Amino acid sequence: MTGLFIAITFIIIITLLVFRVPTAFAFGGGTLIMLSLFDMQTGWVMPSTFQLYCSFPLLAIPLFVLLGMLFEYSKLVRRLVDLLTY
Repeated sequence: MTGLFIAITFIIIITLLVFRVPTAFAFGGGTLIMLSLFDMQTGWVMPSTFQLYCSFPLLAIPLFVLLGMLFEYSKLVRRLVDLLTY
């Protein structure tokens, strides 16, 4: 049963990705479709997902990307390089 569940979920996700659905929505949609088809309870999905993404090391990745974008748009790095090269 578990192998069938994984195979069908994988097929649904690949199909959604082929139709150019964004990756996050394809994974979430494929999982929710399979949970509803196999008549599983969905009350645990949000708390467990929130718990997985609430770790401090995972928070560092988007904040690092945000900081890089802020430096790029504010031209702060260019000014620091110019300051250090004189």
